[in-house]
Amino acid sequence: SGNDLMVRIEMSKPRVYEQQAVVCTIKLYTKYQISKFMATKQPSFDGFLIEEIDTQAALNQDEVLNGQHYKVAVLKRCILYPQQSGKLTITSGNYDVGVVQYENYRTPFGTMSQPVERQLTVQSNQSTVNVLPLPEPRPATFTGAVGKFSVKTSLKNPDLKTYKAAVYNYCIEGTGNIKYIK
Repeated sequence: SGNDLMVRIEMSKPRVYEQQAVVCTIKLYTKYQISKFMATKQPSFDGFLIEEIDTQAALNQDEVLNGQHYKVAVLKRCILYPQQSGKLTITSGNYDVGVVQYENYRTPFGTMSQPVERQLTVQSNQSTVNVLPLPEPRPATFTGAVGKFSVKTSLKNPDLKTYKAAVYNYCIEGTGNIKYIK
């Protein structure tokens, strides 16, 4: 049935500001053993800058979704930075999946089961994020970085002598689109 095998797009937040990071995870949910998996059409992320996070797709997690138990594989995980306000939609993707089911049949020795491979095409859901515009008025020094950041500075040797080199560290830490900090 449609609930035995599915691909879902999940967003970490339903509403964000422009340039605020949101994590997108694409997961495969199955009740069957998978023999083959091929993406025939990837979801599109129009309106977003995307930064992919390395993942190894393996059915190594168990999850309960709507009261049903599934084996789950994370197919793709990425950080999205919306570039405009409004409703942004991640379109669905298409996937060809080979599943192994076991059919039971009767023999003179009892009931036996035999693996049978079936080819299925699965379409993921669409996912929408409501993107709010950045508050106005923007500061004159605003460069587009959105998030929570902290700045730490240090001078390696505070006892300086004339014409001697010094090491000055300037460290920015936090979460957000740090690449926009100038």
